Amino acid sequence: MWHASTDKKLVLSGKLKELFLEGVYEALNDWFLEGDIAIEDDEDGLSYVQYSQPYEGLSNREKLWGVAEVTRCLATKCRTPPLLQWNESVVYAVFETIAAEISVEIDNERHGEAEEEYRFHWRKLASEAQRELIEYDEPEEYIDPKSDDHKEWERVVTEELAGTILWDDDFLECNAKIVCDNSPERAEMLKYLGGIPDDYYSTPVPHVTDEMLRKAKRFLKKTFNELYGSRK
Repeated sequence: MWHASTDKKLVLSGKLKELFLEGVYEALNDWFLEGDIAIEDDEDGLSYVQYSQPYEGLSNREKLWGVAEVTRCLATKCRTPPLLQWNESVVYAVFETIAAEISVEIDNERHGEAEEEYRFHWRKLASEAQRELIEYDEPEEYIDPKSDDHKEWERVVTEELAGTILWDDDFLECNAKIVCDNSPERAEMLKYLGGIPDDYYSTPVPHVTDEMLRKAKRFLKKTFNELYGSRK
């Protein structure tokens, strides 16, 4: 469960859950999930996605464990974790992955390189999630699943859909600096006015041990095997 902006204790369901888990899979890539390989800090991840800080600055071990942890909290009825800069940035990174996949999908279609079965795969998932979650008065206010507007898709995914989970964007490094680069007194005032917990910025990702990494990989493999079977 997750203390989300739309619900005190959210467990993902419906099209948003399907979309989010697809995004998790692509964020981690087969490279992370196959076999019993070690995750080293100097190994490359999914380099074509321009992730925001602080997620981009995490080690690969922290990224893998962090994505597994937020997925477990969002997709199962486990304990609700405290909202912290690092775990909200991990959630946002999944939506950044989804936005990047949609961008690639649009470009592939424009260049005639899209497989017919997957021409609108990501856009269809995202548009269906939007229709389940966002209440508009008129049908034309929802994004067309065949739209090729990069900026509009980025807005829908990283603002509207991500916003059903995330309260705001205090986790972004640029916004964190506004608070943390001030005097302690002013920083405390800004956190109070913004409803930001005292330990939000100061709590780091836990030290990821080998055992934590093995458990994270087991959870992710089990999740994707149950969802996709042989398709993935």
